Amino acid sequence: MHDRSHRPDRPARVTAVLAALLLALTAGCAGDPGAYGVDDQPADAAARFVSPRDGDEVTSPLLVVLEADGIDLVPCGPAAECEGHLNILVDRPCVAAGDLVPAAALDAVGRGVVALNDGSDRRTIELEPGPHTLCAQLSDGTQLAFGATETITVTVVG
Repeated sequence: MHDRSHRPDRPARVTAVLAALLLALTAGCAGDPGAYGVDDQPADAAARFVSPRDGDEVTSPLLVVLEADGIDLVPCGPAAECEGHLNILVDRPCVAAGDLVPAAALDAVGRGVVALNDGSDRRTIELEPGPHTLCAQLSDGTQLAFGATETITVTVVG
């Protein structure tokens, strides 16, 4: 027979390991949600293009694929540290950190703003033939801009 009296308590040990792991994973994003400010977003937060690339000749409709570093992509909602969504600004400059990204409308490309408010990283947009500038922009749940941006130029042909 085995003596089980000296066996460590497994549930307590597993709980302690999981708690330590959770603390390590959230260390850069912890904080009081009520004390959130856009300046609390990670310094390495950035939006950039996966596709198309700067200088590409493309056709319309165009699938734009973005990626974000330093944050979790989530649908629009209450602003929270380490969370946000992507925006594509068409033929207009990127928005300075801390300023509001203009609201998208049904004619979003016509107004130059395509907000990926659903937390996605891609959108198909219609563009007229010719050159266009595109800005990859991050914003929080209240549309405040933050993080590094990327601007590219594409030319729609055909």
